Amino acid sequence: MGPGRGWRVAREWVVCQDIRVQSLYDFPDIYDAFHADVTEDLGYFRRLARCSGGPVVEAGCGTGRVASVLVRDGCTVFGIDRSEVLLARASDRISRALAGSDAPGRFEAIHGDVRDCVAPASAALVILPLHFCAHVHSMPELEDLLRCVRRACRPGGRVALHGFVRGAGVAADGELAHRKTVRVGAEGESEWYETRVLSGDIEELVWYLQTPRDDYTFELKLRIWSVDQYVQAAAAAGLVPDKSWSQVDDENMFLCFSCTSPE
Repeated sequence: MGPGRGWRVAREWVVCQDIRVQSLYDFPDIYDAFHADVTEDLGYFRRLARCSGGPVVEAGCGTGRVASVLVRDGCTVFGIDRSEVLLARASDRISRALAGSDAPGRFEAIHGDVRDCVAPASAALVILPLHFCAHVHSMPELEDLLRCVRRACRPGGRVALHGFVRGAGVAADGELAHRKTVRVGAEGESEWYETRVLSGDIEELVWYLQTPRDDYTFELKLRIWSVDQYVQAAAAAGLVPDKSWSQVDDENMFLCFSCTSPE
């Protein structure tokens, strides 16, 4: 069964109850395998990107799952990520996808944090993909993130994000909610465990991906924000909800905000 409470996120190897905890973002093969069936956001971001005319900034672009589709559509995409190995995979993936193609799209990989490395008023659209905002764990941090993202937008530009609807598909505290088996090259089969942790008025998901062969565990601790919380944080950052481009169902929320003038 999956590891219990008391674990901590680690960027480097640590020993905890005889299990080694690593960052999923340092392993592009496993990262890709887990996200291979995430496609529900692609149509939404493609429509927004076409409407925006570009350029597009994708914060936390990972291995280029979204960016590769937009570039094949002809968009100029600046992909930002703090993981150099994921960015390298994204650049290679998009280069191979464009080989021999007449598509006018372009991808530029930027290593760093979106809060530090985007020129002011440069983007027609900023994409915050699945899980990106979930790595922020307090309202002041979320407001600061959206404020920085807003500064990256041109007047009339948009910010679009994809998040989970709170409570969707989540089991009771500590219970196994979902198990997903993926095959990662020579790594064999790995099992994915999901559990929920509640702390005061903060609802978080702690996800574990275990690789039995090597006996180590990847841990993701994600804050699940509500629509109202996103709207509140966006308002504090000076972003205006764009209801014509926003949609929410039982599991996913796609929220869009407009920047009416530069900050």
